[in-house]
Order: sequence, then C-alpha cells, then structure tokens
Amino acid sequence: MIFSRHIQILLRDVYCDIYREDPFGVRFSLTPMPRLEIESVEDIKILHEIGAMTPDLSLRLSRVLVGEDPFQNRAKRRRTQAQNEQKQSAHENEQKAENKGRQDQNPAKNKNDAGTKPKPEKGLSI
Repeated sequence: MIFSRHIQILLRDVYCDIYREDPFGVRFSLTPMPRLEIESVEDIKILHEIGAMTPDLSLRLSRVLVGEDPFQNRAKRRRTQAQNEQKQSAHENEQKAENKGRQDQNPAKNKNDAGTKPKPEKGLSI
C-alpha cells in the first residue's frame, strides 16, 4: 500500500511538471491488485481467457506446474554447445596434425613445390 501511494505522488508530480498544472488539482488513484496464487492449470486457463496472460507466459507456467525447471533447458543447451565446440576444436587439431605429417613425408609438395623451376609470370617484360 505504501508503494502505491509513493507511485501516486510521483505520477502527480511528473504530470504537474510536464503540463504545468497545480498539484492540488491533479490526483492519481492506483488500486493494487491482489496476487493470485496459481494452483492448477484451470487458474492459468482463467487468466488466459480474461487476457491477463500471454500464451508464452502460460506455456512457461505450465512447465513449472508439470515440474520442469525452465532454467534446466538453458543450462543443458550451454553444456551441449560447449561439448560441441570442444569436439570441433579437437577435430580441427587432428586435421592440422595430419596435414603437417603429410607435408613432412612429402617435402617436394610443400608450398613452392621445391625442386621444380619457377613458372614465368605472364605479362610483358622489358
């Protein structure tokens, strides 16, 4: 109740500053809504029917009622993503090691094809 009174005074002061009104002529009345305890899916259905809840929020609340932890999926995705990144990094390291081993076994096929004549560049030479 104290919080809503504070907000009423704040709204009045802001309104008066913006519209240059007399504070004694302006009054805001806020009615605090009682909190509803959701005990069943029926409570969610009623709130949805009166437009007090979005479909996304009703889905999240339904999952909580069923016993799913909404943060569990997020943590599971993070673990899976980290594992996939580790696997990809290990695979890339293996490929680099294989490529390096191939280059060491066949030095003639290194970058500039050592042991062959350089190819002449196209174009005019003076």
